[in-house]
Amino acid sequence: MKHSFYWKVTIGDKFFFVVEDKNIKWHKILNKALKNLPFKEIDNISKLKNSNFHKFVLEMYSDGGTIMTPDGIMHKSPKDNSVAESIFNGKLEFPIKKWRSEFTSNIDQRNKDYRPPKIKISKKANKHLNKCLTYFGACDTYRQWVLEESRFFSLGLILDSLTELEASLLLSSNFYYKQATHSLRNFLELIVAQFYFSSETSIYDDWRLKPKYKMPYFRGKKGMVKLLKKKGKITKTEADSLEKLFGDLSSYTHSKYEKLLHFDPRTKKIVPFDYNERYLLEWINLAIKCMKIGLIIFFKHTKDWEKQLENNPEFICPGCHNNKFTIKIENYGNKKLYLHSCKKCGNQLRIDKIL
Repeated sequence: MKHSFYWKVTIGDKFFFVVEDKNIKWHKILNKALKNLPFKEIDNISKLKNSNFHKFVLEMYSDGGTIMTPDGIMHKSPKDNSVAESIFNGKLEFPIKKWRSEFTSNIDQRNKDYRPPKIKISKKANKHLNKCLTYFGACDTYRQWVLEESRFFSLGLILDSLTELEASLLLSSNFYYKQATHSLRNFLELIVAQFYFSSETSIYDDWRLKPKYKMPYFRGKKGMVKLLKKKGKITKTEADSLEKLFGDLSSYTHSKYEKLLHFDPRTKKIVPFDYNERYLLEWINLAIKCMKIGLIIFFKHTKDWEKQLENNPEFICPGCHNNKFTIKIENYGNKKLYLHSCKKCGNQLRIDKIL
């Protein structure tokens, strides 16, 4: 990237611009954030401050950047984490606490409506669930960050992958543990697909435009994981982890008998639909593994996509990859900005020069 972006932020009837400096290497910021993994267990979800997740968020938003006011005057933001803290307090704590409440309230409702005995989440399950939700918080942080910075290949794949994650949480909180793992498998497939498609654009176009064209295989000699490893985009350890995890999730998707929702593999008996802590812990373990490797793949993709954008001789729309724009000059004091509007999808980007 040989130019700077200017993102317009409106608060009430006032606005300013957040400037993305052309010298920032976003993947370096992401790599620092990634060093806070693995997250530790948390006894109480209200104690997120100073946790590894809290540090992860501060690293993601560590660059204060530059602010430009409507008169064209630039103001360098202080490097004091105040912006990151504000984002953490205003946006990122909420979804974690919301989902924690979802699990608790559904069990409370079950105790109210169902037969005795009453149940509650054990201390062990509580700690594991809190840890799981901090990983979800990290993935949600990435979603917000990557959309703000337009560091993705396919908007549809990014949004769908994280929706699958939310669906998994919703299903598990309502005791549909087997079905929750189906969504984890979809999540894993979609994040790998985006990374794979970003360097196989012709295959992506076929998959996107041809109705009968199927998603490439995940595993196998011609699978997406093997090809990513062959190109040096992921390590052997990462490839092995992805394939092993995908196989574990597939045993639920393809209804292996021991994974049926109504079969207890320990007692070998059929059980009614209900809260089941052992099933919950199985799902939590799989969800943490998926999100942990998922964050690594997300960050690797961002680094790779940033490099592709820098090396591309043409400026392309980050949303639909079109390279045709209409351009409008905007004056702010002595500063000129050039509003580039994508002719295909309408996406707008303000840049400090004509591209």
